[in-house]
Amino acid sequence: MKQLQIPAVRFFLFIGLTFLVYYPAIHAGFVWDDDDYVTANRLLHTLDGLWRIWTTFETTQYYPLVFTTFWLEYQLWELHPMGYHINNILLHAFNAMLVGFLLQRLKVPGAWWIAMIFAIHPTHVESVAWVTERKNVLSGIFYLLALWAYLQFDSTRRHRWYALSLGLFVLALFSKTVTSTLPAIIGLVLLYQHRRLSLQDVFRLIPYFVLGLAMGLVTAWLERTQVGASGVDLASGVSADFSFLERLLIASQALWFYVGKLLVPYPIIFNYPRWEIPPSAWWDYWPVVVTLAFLAGLAVAWRKGYRNWVFPFLFYGITIFPALGFFNVFMFIYSFVADHFQYLASVGILIVFVQIEIVLFRWVAARTNQNLHRIGQYGFRVAVVGIFGLLTWQQASVYEDIETLWKDTLAKNPKSWLAYNNLGEYYLNNDRLDEAFELFNQALQYSRFLGAYSNRAVVYLQREQYDLALNDLNHVLNIAPHYADAAYNRGNVYAALGQYDQAIQDYSVALAENPELADAYHNRGNVYSTIEQYGPALKDYTAALQLQPDALAIYINRGRTYVAVGQFQAALQDYSTALQLSPDIPQAYNERGWIYMTQLQQPQLACSDWNNACRLGQCDFFQTAQQEGLCQ
Repeated sequence: MKQLQIPAVRFFLFIGLTFLVYYPAIHAGFVWDDDDYVTANRLLHTLDGLWRIWTTFETTQYYPLVFTTFWLEYQLWELHPMGYHINNILLHAFNAMLVGFLLQRLKVPGAWWIAMIFAIHPTHVESVAWVTERKNVLSGIFYLLALWAYLQFDSTRRHRWYALSLGLFVLALFSKTVTSTLPAIIGLVLLYQHRRLSLQDVFRLIPYFVLGLAMGLVTAWLERTQVGASGVDLASGVSADFSFLERLLIASQALWFYVGKLLVPYPIIFNYPRWEIPPSAWWDYWPVVVTLAFLAGLAVAWRKGYRNWVFPFLFYGITIFPALGFFNVFMFIYSFVADHFQYLASVGILIVFVQIEIVLFRWVAARTNQNLHRIGQYGFRVAVVGIFGLLTWQQASVYEDIETLWKDTLAKNPKSWLAYNNLGEYYLNNDRLDEAFELFNQALQYSRFLGAYSNRAVVYLQREQYDLALNDLNHVLNIAPHYADAAYNRGNVYAALGQYDQAIQDYSVALAENPELADAYHNRGNVYSTIEQYGPALKDYTAALQLQPDALAIYINRGRTYVAVGQFQAALQDYSTALQLSPDIPQAYNERGWIYMTQLQQPQLACSDWNNACRLGQCDFFQTAQQEGLCQ
């Protein structure tokens, strides 16, 4: 019985080489979508959150095993990104070793050389250096292990291996449902090894197909209902629905795009340009014609016995099929291709790449000195490792932070409205208003993205250009009346204008669409408090704090509202909590001191608080108390 054993030297070589080329990613931060998966994911904070990860659809996608790993990491090092990145790199290195082991078992020439290329290939940086793509590297582990376990079953007929394979397949599905292609790959491997697929083999694969179909339907439903991969995306004005012919064109073009990118991995772009569908002329359908002709050629080659050449192409096509466009994927709004889509599928093309290399150098060996042939082949492989390793290092450096990622994207894809908008959001959140404003304008040059209008309105609001802000937000909400961010932003404009009824109405629209928008609860609470509707204000502040339990400004505002309704103990507790979160808030000391002095008759505590406020630059309360002889 063949065991899953990898020599120690090879093990440390793969780990070391992978960490070497991905070294910049160890020091990378969190980037796009990492907020949904990690940094803003409240389910990672509690034991109840772990239960809800498995029993609800509260996460962006139902990948409970991925979110469980994030939950465990949060308990260990909270939001320090290094631990998350190291784990992604480790998982990728293990995947590379599993690729080598499985290809060796299948007697594929150059198995471990293929695995090494897989470990360092630049197109895999997106799957490894992006924390969110834990989905790829984790699901890859279980996918490859499930295939290995099935091969164990096929050679031993011991049903424990079949049960283990099925269990590992479930874990792969719980990590990412594109692994639903595994039963088709098992069937392909059996055909490759035995030249036939028995009726018993087919029956054994039925549970795999059923499980894969079930999880695929769940993912498709979530993509459509929660992520937004259906119809026309109102936020971007981009269609996510296509005819079958259009989908066939997308798929054909994507197939050849990935082949080209695997052979010549430059440039590597986080957001590739999105080509136009439908094309402008009949000859733009060449990818469909070439693909169909190539498939016909593969069928002929298989019948003629060239299985070793057909197998890797079929592996590639089957594994990448879910990402080719026959099913709606939200990312297609931005681009029809992304490097992380071809993570496991790349193995097929790398097999072909290495087989061509081996054939060429054998041809050279037959016509030249044997030693010269070996020197040439080793030199070629050293060059490949050097070039791919350097490109991977450079691309991993791009994930240093959000700003670096989007700047690199724009340098390589200057029409990426996604990058303009997201970089603009980063500048907006860091009070770089002029830069943000220009980026939102550039985003709108290349798209009808409503989010850019909404974001530009925030700049207008902060500049107190309320009419311009309302123009942008009214444009957005006329097209998409339930756009939560735009409704929230217009609520802020109305609040600044003192039009409180309209502000409350817009905040309510935003919260109906996105009940986890803590800032909308907070700001609506502020409006209610301003118009002295203290009951609704307190409810909104409490709802906001359930979503953001560390938001000290909400504690202070709720404390003031408690004071307004005479609930001084509750106010005292909120001010104290705010000061525990940040001990340098002079207004919290002043207001808590007022409660101590006027309501609780504790002048010593009041004077201590006012003295702390004075130390922080707000001395009015303390100086007045000194003048009245209340404080020394």
